[in-house]
Amino acid sequence: DFMNDDLDGYKATSSYYPQEDREELPQPAEVTLIQKLRDQILMLDLTEEEKILSEEIVGNIDEDGYLRRELDLIVQDLNLSQNLAVNTETAEAVLKKIQRLDPPGIASRSLQECLIVQLEVGEYEPAVTELALKILRDHFTDFSMKHYEELTKNLGITVEQLKAVLELVQKL
Repeated sequence: DFMNDDLDGYKATSSYYPQEDREELPQPAEVTLIQKLRDQILMLDLTEEEKILSEEIVGNIDEDGYLRRELDLIVQDLNLSQNLAVNTETAEAVLKKIQRLDPPGIASRSLQECLIVQLEVGEYEPAVTELALKILRDHFTDFSMKHYEELTKNLGITVEQLKAVLELVQKL
């Protein structure tokens, strides 16, 4: 505002950059998360059917990054509409590959699955990671309900070990 104020009849302009010579700076194109995922999928070693499936999975990711639609329904729809013969095992394998792209855990079907994928992909202290995976896989309800005493008792771990797991999971 200061530079554009009319000061006693003198219009403030820059003599170095005359108004008529200024060009609009191009705005950078915004790359969406979906496009980033599609670019990464191109780098995967997938069959043509798996590429079609991966495109369908990515297209079903919601705004929070989760895959809320049942994978079986995605496969069923694809098999009917594209005349494919994709089975559930193949779909699970493709989904696992997508979940390990950047950002890790994308297209997970639950918070539990998302956290597990992030731990599997990330590089963290092995002992803490192993314990965190065990807790998330086998004791997720107790963990999410903050039943920490039960966890330490049932797993035979110390409070310090559980704190290390909590700190790690909070970083994810």
